[in-house]
Amino acid sequence: MQAGDGFKVVPEATASAALQLLCPVVGPGPSNALPCPFSLAAMDALYSRGVLFAEMLQTGPPWLERFWLSMTFLADPKCIFVVFFPLAYFLDRKVGVAVLWIGLVSEWLNVVAKWLLFGERPFWWVYESGFSSTEKVLLRQFPVSCETGPGSPSGHCMITGAALWPIVTALTALASRHSTSRLVKLTPFLAYFLLLLAVGLSRIFILAHFPHQVLGGIVAGAALGWMLEACVPAERKLSFYLATSLALLLSAIGLYWSMVALGVDIDWSPHPSSGCHTADSTVIPAERQNCPRENVPRDRDNTHTLGKCLGERRQGGPGQAHHQSIHLATKWCLKPEWIHIETRPFSSLCRDTASVVGLGLATHSSFYAQLRHERPGWKQQAVGAGLALAALQGLNDVVQPENIVLWYGLNFLKYASFPWVVVALVPWLVRLLPLTQSRPHSK
Repeated sequence: MQAGDGFKVVPEATASAALQLLCPVVGPGPSNALPCPFSLAAMDALYSRGVLFAEMLQTGPPWLERFWLSMTFLADPKCIFVVFFPLAYFLDRKVGVAVLWIGLVSEWLNVVAKWLLFGERPFWWVYESGFSSTEKVLLRQFPVSCETGPGSPSGHCMITGAALWPIVTALTALASRHSTSRLVKLTPFLAYFLLLLAVGLSRIFILAHFPHQVLGGIVAGAALGWMLEACVPAERKLSFYLATSLALLLSAIGLYWSMVALGVDIDWSPHPSSGCHTADSTVIPAERQNCPRENVPRDRDNTHTLGKCLGERRQGGPGQAHHQSIHLATKWCLKPEWIHIETRPFSSLCRDTASVVGLGLATHSSFYAQLRHERPGWKQQAVGAGLALAALQGLNDVVQPENIVLWYGLNFLKYASFPWVVVALVPWLVRLLPLTQSRPHSK
């Protein structure tokens, strides 16, 4: 890591800034302030130590940096639908469907949890809070750092942990049938928790989450996987899938607007006239809030080093209004192109509701009706998995329009097509190939 200037913030601003961050419902004036249920000093220390831990991770060698970035990419919730679902389905249909169901339900729950718990992200908190001047911290952002939603709990850990649970239990059962060794039987679960640990550390490394958010995501993910595995619905009527999709969408929207009606600023909406505040509560005009990008030093891999121009981007006065997470991400992300619409909560809801509809259409298609009682051989499984991965990756790489309505519409169609491709189309195509014939599926 290149040497660079640290950043200093007047300590007196820390408590007042943390109050605004940890208690989002606190108004700008004393008349409408509500008591915060947290210890401000304890939370401030927790966030500060999380930032120092992230700095320690970022001092590692280049090969370790590449490893962390690959881990955060592998555990992207999108990979549940594009990678893990098709792989699991062609190994075992029941396990594959469980991966999809648990993945979309846990992602929906993660969106709701983030709305209720809020949660800061390190890449913006180090600026918004007014970090202590006792430490000089040198941090870097990466193209995957600038996520726009609230940070607690970690979606990468929670959703991946829940969705992979059926695969782990299936591998454990398989190991138990072929070995009496306790170590062999426990290997899938050991690998599972090591993977989640690596994913969690990668999220801290890129400044997307604090350690306590990662830990909460791991625990919630494992618990959800254990609880939901036995609740995966078998084949149902098409109306069940349509009703479930609609229920997921309407319940989330209903919760959102109910919290808004109750006065909870669920998006941390900024006051239109508010500017940045320095440690002495001096307002910085909006046009001066962004640090000139030409003053930000670049690291060896063209990522940006944080800390050089914090003096121009400091805020945290007691009169500051609440900030929405999208605003914060846009404000403190060092490159605008690193902010993606697919990290927004409603993008996740679009993906989940579309996947339910797609699964319903797939299980009621004529292709699936011809294959539902057949058990493919290992050659058909391998070819099917390869074709499904290639097809889903191609669909996933389709460039989407910039118009927000068209973006969500195309995103819905894309994720609705994924289950149909995996469950209906690809198995039907593989059946036509001159491979080992399928055998009747034993009950």
